[in-house]
Amino acid sequence: MKTTVEGIILNETNYGETSKILNILTKEYGYISVMSKGSRTLKSRLRGISMRLVYGEFVITYKKSGISILQEGNVLDSLKNILTDINKMTFAIYLIDLFKSILKESFHEEMYPILKEALLKINAGFDPLLITNIVEIKLLKYLGVAPHFDDCILCGHKEIITFDMNLAGFICKNCYQDTYIFSTTTLKLLKLFFTVDIKKIDKLNIKSSRVRKEINQFIQEYYDPYTVDTLKWGGAPINDRFLSENKVDFFRIWAEMLFPNFKIYVKAYLQNTYGFWAFASNNTKPYSTIYVQGLSDWINENDISIKSILPESVQQFMEEITYNGSISPGEGQLFWYTLILVLALCRVKRKGVWIIAAPGMGGWLTVMI
Repeated sequence: MKTTVEGIILNETNYGETSKILNILTKEYGYISVMSKGSRTLKSRLRGISMRLVYGEFVITYKKSGISILQEGNVLDSLKNILTDINKMTFAIYLIDLFKSILKESFHEEMYPILKEALLKINAGFDPLLITNIVEIKLLKYLGVAPHFDDCILCGHKEIITFDMNLAGFICKNCYQDTYIFSTTTLKLLKLFFTVDIKKIDKLNIKSSRVRKEINQFIQEYYDPYTVDTLKWGGAPINDRFLSENKVDFFRIWAEMLFPNFKIYVKAYLQNTYGFWAFASNNTKPYSTIYVQGLSDWINENDISIKSILPESVQQFMEEITYNGSISPGEGQLFWYTLILVLALCRVKRKGVWIIAAPGMGGWLTVMI
């Protein structure tokens, strides 16, 4: 399907002798991979539009599963001030990497304008650190760990004195215990940053060094326990201190709830892992697609060039076959194909095949656990 999308190129990876794979955050389809054929040649009309940090319109042959094909494009903003300023560029790349880490798990339509407007503001001369702080706080909502900024998280009282990291919310004087007390200005700005429309910001200047320090302290402390390695990808935040102090009670309650609700537990587990064991699975965002994007990121970060001894015409034909999502099997199908192949080889006394298959099966088991 040929269509026009608005987007920002998050990274580029060389492919073959003359082509690139572009990972683009689009307004219409979220995070997609696009093949830019021949864009590394000097005469290519796609050369200028196929670079990291390009914000533009792209005419593509869109594939829901697999890699789309870039036909032509138009730059909407060159972001010249970012590209010529190492400080601005550092913050822009950090934001891009932050978005990529989130987009591999989920996409929300509101995320695209956040990144777009943040880059435009940095390019326009706004303080890149403060813009980055705003984005970091706003993204907590899409990580599923939004702070409680409305009132006291324990009693609902409106007169707030600080923010409690362990409770992930504002605390009033009556509910206060031994925790750091943020300044009143910092508390107001944290709430403002969480709700503000970046596009509508026309002035941004914080002179107080204490307030700046506290904002970064909040982000560092909140991101660490609430966004790293939760029970399952994107699951609820874990209070590590509570778990460490109540391990026996936690596992006792978990065991007590397991057996009376065993069918519910099993059903929930099978639903959450459906795409990795069901033979006819057809995920909207297959794990293989996420893997290709992650591999592209790794190749790009390590400056690795992928070359082929095949002629360009043969390469293009193979690209069409390889990246046609309609013929790609799902992860569940690959699991059963592998298992059947291993059992068949064992049947004919090729028992050594388990050694070859063990890494792949081990990887599948880690995904299922």
